[in-house]
Amino acid sequence: MCSNRTAIAGLLMLCLVLATPLIPAQATSGAQSVRLSGTNPFAGCTADDSPGETYTPGSESEPALAVHPYNPLVMAVAWRQDLWDTGSSRGIVVASTKNGGATWSNTVLPGVSTCSGGEGRATNPWIHFTADGILHATVTIFGGSRSVIAASRSADGGLTWSAPAELAGDPMPRFFSDKQMITSDPRSPHKLFAVWNRRDREQDVHDLMLAQSDDGGRTWSQARPIYRPATQGAGTIGSQLAVLPGGDLAVVFVENDHPIGGGPWPPDIPEQVRAIRSTDRGATWSEPVTVAGYTAAQPLLPGTPWVPVIAPGTVADIGVDRRSGEIYAVWADATLSTSLSAIALSSSADGGRTWSAPRKINLTPDSPAFGVGQAFLPQVEVAGNGTVGISYHDFRRNTTGPGATDVWLATCKTKRCSAPGAAWSERHLAGPFDLDRAPHWFGGPYIGSYIPLAHTRTDFALAPVVTNTDADNVTDVHFVSTTRHRSSTTP
Repeated sequence: MCSNRTAIAGLLMLCLVLATPLIPAQATSGAQSVRLSGTNPFAGCTADDSPGETYTPGSESEPALAVHPYNPLVMAVAWRQDLWDTGSSRGIVVASTKNGGATWSNTVLPGVSTCSGGEGRATNPWIHFTADGILHATVTIFGGSRSVIAASRSADGGLTWSAPAELAGDPMPRFFSDKQMITSDPRSPHKLFAVWNRRDREQDVHDLMLAQSDDGGRTWSQARPIYRPATQGAGTIGSQLAVLPGGDLAVVFVENDHPIGGGPWPPDIPEQVRAIRSTDRGATWSEPVTVAGYTAAQPLLPGTPWVPVIAPGTVADIGVDRRSGEIYAVWADATLSTSLSAIALSSSADGGRTWSAPRKINLTPDSPAFGVGQAFLPQVEVAGNGTVGISYHDFRRNTTGPGATDVWLATCKTKRCSAPGAAWSERHLAGPFDLDRAPHWFGGPYIGSYIPLAHTRTDFALAPVVTNTDADNVTDVHFVSTTRHRSSTTP
């Protein structure tokens, strides 16, 4: 908790934020997008000050987006506020709307960081609406000497929250948990699943962890490992769990040599997108199948000697067609374009047992290596009518500087969108903005490991992070919906 007058004033300001009435969304690019983040709720808190470490005030990153499954007017976006130079953030902010985005209300997620009434730093926000309208949030917390996965629930769409429940807590620095996500069984809103990667640095092993709830997130089962790579040092990064139409579970993840929690770096381990399945509600799991072997893309800002885009597609994303059961997976791949950074798509029609050969799916005009044809940060969703949507960033309109970036949405309405020859169209969603103005982390600009895409019955919504020219407000989270922006182009 905050322990001095300045910090207490900061917490009082948080209370005011919690009570802020709905405010009109501010348009920033015609009707194309609206800005969600505004006044920094942690500006008055000093309780998390740390000698030798700094954070970027006014920086938002790695948002999450959720749409009510039966009422698309109800949505929420969560993001990390104020990025520390060593990772994590000063807290999590949630914006919510009940009128399709006409007005939004911002709330601090309580109890997940020192400046929000808890202890530590928060990262990896993930939110999800269950069929009964409850909004669930999960967060990774690095508090004191522990690495914690926590979950909260909101019965009013994100305006007020329960105290966070601890799904797992391990001593640091030996253990390090990362990239948790939460989802539910669409047929049973009380059945929730959370997955994440946990590394044991002492043994240099990674486990894909699972926790379950049968009472709508009020209580959780003890977390347990459901997969451990056979190769020493191999990690499971960015696990994504989906409940298939028949009730089976599928988890897709990247397996590689990424040492979450810091070094030492293991020997070079080839990147693979892999999948495991459960046919008994998570009690037992299949052996992994390899969706694809690939080379991870590492895009650079065009025209620079070496300014990398940090985490440009570390997390493979999945979407499920709830009519057919088809699973779609996307990731950033260096082998499918001369630019060395393209969006790969593969799909499975048999519950994740077998997968189609990956193919480049972004419509970015190609370029020489590390040129303006690089695409990155992919996400995939399938609308209720079966339309597949894939969002991504690229540099194709890079005429104002090396970091000029746009966000696009490619869509397909055929039955097998991963098949060669499937017809895809594209529309512009956001930008251009100068990615190089984002906080630099590990030598390059960083806005998150994912930029979330969500769907309704016929449309899509995105919550991109957009940079600003204001040094005191370097980034903002925006909201874009295809119900607001109908024009379609295919450059």
